[in-house]
Amino acid sequence: MIFLIITVSAALAFLVSYFWDEIGMERFFNGNAGSSESRLEEITSLGEEIEWQSDGQGLELTIVNSLTDDWDQYFTESIADWSASPSLSITTSERKGSEDSCMHRSGVMTVCNAEYGKTQWSGLNEYSYYIPEGSDKKYIISSMAIMNDSYLNGKSDAEKLYVMCHEIGHGYGLQHRDIDLGNTNLGTCMDYTSNFVNTSKPDAVDFQALFEIYGNLGTGRNLRENSALRVRRQLEGNMLERMEGNDFRVGRMLYRSKFREHYETDLGDSLFVVTSLLLVTEDEYVEP
Repeated sequence: MIFLIITVSAALAFLVSYFWDEIGMERFFNGNAGSSESRLEEITSLGEEIEWQSDGQGLELTIVNSLTDDWDQYFTESIADWSASPSLSITTSERKGSEDSCMHRSGVMTVCNAEYGKTQWSGLNEYSYYIPEGSDKKYIISSMAIMNDSYLNGKSDAEKLYVMCHEIGHGYGLQHRDIDLGNTNLGTCMDYTSNFVNTSKPDAVDFQALFEIYGNLGTGRNLRENSALRVRRQLEGNMLERMEGNDFRVGRMLYRSKFREHYETDLGDSLFVVTSLLLVTEDEYVEP
């Protein structure tokens, strides 16, 4: 009888541990988590409610390369891979070497890298969005894709390209296609995986998701609401203060599991910042 009780207790402990790490049960018990109505949900279906504003004729977006030169090859390859989507028209520019090179800029996505230390994340995407008055739509107005060299230094080309592709994908408004690390790879960088062979690029399903959000490129240019200009100016002022100390775990926690964390910061006036961290485990960390 005692043996049976011990066995059942061990099984229950294993199940609790599994669901806590793999499914992110902490989101239901963490006191800082948001309500089910406001929580940013992980989805695997096509399309996403948070997007850059467009006119349905595709997305035209400038992506700023603020990376150190050793990352340029991964940036160039990833941009080429995403540019194969008929829904995207990507223009790139460079802004390197200045103290403010890695920060939010209105209407663009910025990609950068640095040694952020033993933070337990290898990459992150952070985007700001606003909700127009009288609407429940959420429109991205800036995004940053950031690589953590404290973890990625010395890693394979495939892993660096995976993290680059993954974080840029979030910047378009795409979410994770799959959140189970242990199952068969889907063959896309929007999958969660520790096997980076054939998972460093987007695939046709990702392109279909982009089509569901933005449509395909047409002859007209995309439109942004004029009302976004005011909140963009406010964003740039507030983010200077928020970015001090490189503290990306700020705001209320939306979600946490063994492999990912999401936070949301309310900047006021219907303006928000969402930070998504791609986590690593302690035994994977490599001291720089």
